[in-house]
Amino acid sequence: MTDTYTVSPARWGYGALYLLLATIAFAKATVVTLPELIHQSRVIAYGRIDSNGGVPVPFHVSKIAKGADVVQGGDILLCNSRPNPEWPDLSRSVGEQVLFLVKHGDCFDLSHNYRSLIKVHDGRASTIVIKDQPDDQSLDDFLEKISAVLDRKGAA
Repeated sequence: MTDTYTVSPARWGYGALYLLLATIAFAKATVVTLPELIHQSRVIAYGRIDSNGGVPVPFHVSKIAKGADVVQGGDILLCNSRPNPEWPDLSRSVGEQVLFLVKHGDCFDLSHNYRSLIKVHDGRASTIVIKDQPDDQSLDDFLEKISAVLDRKGAA
């Protein structure tokens, strides 16, 4: 004799509701505004990654918006930690970008998963991943917004 277990429609409904709420909670946890991202980050820098396939990944800095006191020289070493699949593999993220970073030992990690990596192409920053920003804006405008938030924070 085989034991069978029948799941009632009510249990299916509760299970589906639980999965839906968990998905919404996860999505909300990853949403971030520019001021939040700036606050969470020790270093904000514009520069370039030229893939070397290794770890740590060198990030060639062109401009530092925050944390110049922490950065030594013209390169930042990126740890490329990936605690889950939502975190990008920085060794494959070749090109110009603005990175929001936190110190992690002798290297730096992204401060807020993939939303901490802003791709730049032809002088335009792809800011679609930041809640309160347009999908796309000039790099200069984006860096000015970062400076304005930092200035307000310093004046507070």
